[in-house]
This record gives sequence, structure tokens and C-alpha cells, in this order.
Amino acid sequence: MLEFLILNQSELVCLDNSNNFFVKIRAIVGKLLKKAKQKSLGQLISLVCSKTVDYLIILRYRLQYPNVKFGSGVRIQGKFSVKGKGRVEIGDYCVFVSFENHSNQITIQNSSAKITIGSYGFFNSTTLSVEGEGKIDIGDNAYFNNPSIKATDSFITFKEQCIVSDATLVDTDFHSFTINRRNPEVKAKTKPIYVEENVWIGSQSMVLKGVTIGKNSVIGAGTIVRQSVPANVVVIGNPQQIVKELDTTVLPYEFPK
Repeated sequence: MLEFLILNQSELVCLDNSNNFFVKIRAIVGKLLKKAKQKSLGQLISLVCSKTVDYLIILRYRLQYPNVKFGSGVRIQGKFSVKGKGRVEIGDYCVFVSFENHSNQITIQNSSAKITIGSYGFFNSTTLSVEGEGKIDIGDNAYFNNPSIKATDSFITFKEQCIVSDATLVDTDFHSFTINRRNPEVKAKTKPIYVEENVWIGSQSMVLKGVTIGKNSVIGAGTIVRQSVPANVVVIGNPQQIVKELDTTVLPYEFPK
């Protein structure tokens, strides 16, 4: 079997490198050969079976959701759903997992809505919802553990390396503060949310519209964030307050992928 793969690999080298398909095939064969040399036959069979299952799962979702662009190496375990006509782009090697009655849910009702997810992200039971012409943009190496994020005619942006627990982020008040809020002509206000790189948003916290959270900062559990947060601090409470400044002498720091 290995001799067959090696033969095909050498033949593929002779093919025109401008052909993307054959370049990808050659890369896949090379990776398989490298892993095969380090594993026993039983481990190799298990690896092939696992990769085959992952491929079939993604193939199913590619066919089911043509408006979703899946990157290379994306894995989905458990419940996963996409509703609406908007566009979704998922980067390479993202992992989506869910347990028991939870699921990863993406809702993008309008065709003008868009959700972009960077590479190497991990998402557990995450809810992403966009209404109107809103957008959600998530950077590389995100770690999302059961948050609920909603953009309505505005946008919510996460830079790379962000950690978000079971928090809520919304770019709208949902209803107007005026006394005639039930008048259908009265609209609720929306403002974008910016979350800079390496931010950690803690459990049961809420980030409201128009907020910017500076890089490396931490939002403590249960905090209601109504005003922008500077970089390199810890914020807790309601009303929010800065309780600690973080040590930046450890920077620059290379984040693992």
C-alpha cells in the first residue's frame, strides 16, 4: 500500500504545478506518507477511518449548506445548523463540537448578511446570529465556549486569539428607549462592537452596543460592559470597574496554533 502511494507521489511531482487540484493531492499524499512512517498498521487504519468520517461529515454539510464556505481540515462533532440566505466563511482547521442538547447554531436571514470565521478556531455550542445587513467577523485561533452573539444592521468584530465563555454580545438595544417604543416606525439603536486581540470575556458577562475592548484585557464573570475598556486591564462588576492592570513585560509572546 505504501509503495503504491510513493509511486503515485513521484508521478504527481512531474505534473504541472500550476494545476491546483494535483498540487493539493500531492500535499495530502505527502502528509499521509509522513504520518504512516510514524505509526503502526492499526494506528494507520484508525487514522484513515477517522479522516474518512471527517471528510464525509463535511461533504454532507457542503451539500446541505451551499452558502457556507468550509476551509480545509474543518471538523464538526455533534449538532450543527445554518439558517438563512446570508454568507458564511469558515477558515481552515476549525473545530465545532456540541454536547447533549446544545448545538452550534448560525442564523443569517438576509442575503446581505455575512459571518466570517478565521482559521484554527474552536467552537463549543456557539450561537451566532445576524439580522438585516449585520456582520460578525472572528479572527484566527478563537476559543468560544457557549456564547451568544448577535449583530443587527451593524457588526461585531473579534481579533485573533480571543477567548469567549458563555457570555452575550449584542450590538442593539432591541427596543427604543422612547416611550412610544411600540410604534413600528421607531427603531432601536445599533452600534458596532470591537474586541481586540487576545481578549478574554468571562462567563455570564454581557457586552453592549458601541463598546471597544482593548487588547489582552479580561472581562470578569458576570460583568455588564457598557463603556469601552482600555488595553491590558481586568474589568469586573456592574457598574464595571477596572480592578487590575496586566503585566505587559511578557510581550512579545508567540501564541501557539
